[in-house]
Amino acid sequence: MTIAFWAMFTAYSSEVRAAGDAASASAAEFAPIVQAINAFDLVRASSLLDRQAAEERAVEIYYRSRIQILTGDLADAGSTAERCVSRWPDSSLCHEVKGEWAMVNLVVQGNVFKQLGDSRKARRSLERSVELDPDNLRARVLLVRYYSLAPWFIGGGKDKARAQVEACRQRDPFWGHEAAALLALAEGRYTDAVEGFKQAQALD
Repeated sequence: MTIAFWAMFTAYSSEVRAAGDAASASAAEFAPIVQAINAFDLVRASSLLDRQAAEERAVEIYYRSRIQILTGDLADAGSTAERCVSRWPDSSLCHEVKGEWAMVNLVVQGNVFKQLGDSRKARRSLERSVELDPDNLRARVLLVRYYSLAPWFIGGGKDKARAQVEACRQRDPFWGHEAAALLALAEGRYTDAVEGFKQAQALD
C-alpha cells in the first residue's frame, strides 16, 4: 500500500475538530489548512501552517506531522509526532497522529518484528487518544481500521471495530458512515462500503 493510497482514507472531513484539545485554537483559524490537506494541496497546507503564531501549540505540531505523513516524509513525521506527545502528553491530537504515523509504517515496512512494534504503538496511541477525548472521532475511525485489519494477538478484533463504529454513530452521522464503510471494506462487503462512503460524502 502506498502513501497515496493511505491518503485516500485519511482526509475524511472538511470540518476542523480542534475543540476539546488542551492546546487547540478556534476551528476557523485552521479551516484553510484542513481544506488544503483534504484537497492534497500539501505545499499550500505547509505554507499556511508556517504562518501560524510563533508560539508552538499542539494543534500546529499535529498538522505538521499529518502533512509529513501524506508527503511520505515518515522519518520527520515520526519525530514530529513523538515531540508532540512528549511536550503535550495529555493532548488527544498528539496521540492520534502518533498512532496514525505508526499505522503508516505498518504498510510501508517489511520487517515483521518492526511491524509488531509499530502495531502495538499504533493501537496504544490511538486508544490513549480516545481516552483523552472520547469525541475524537478521527482517532476512533483510525481504530476501526486497526481493529478490523490486525490479528487478535496484537489487539485486533472485529468486535472492537464494531464498538468503535457504534461510538461514532452515536456522536456524529458523518463519522458513523465513514467508520461503517471502512469496516465493510475490511470485511469484503464492497457494496456496503461504497454506499457508506457515499452517505458520508452527502453529509460533508
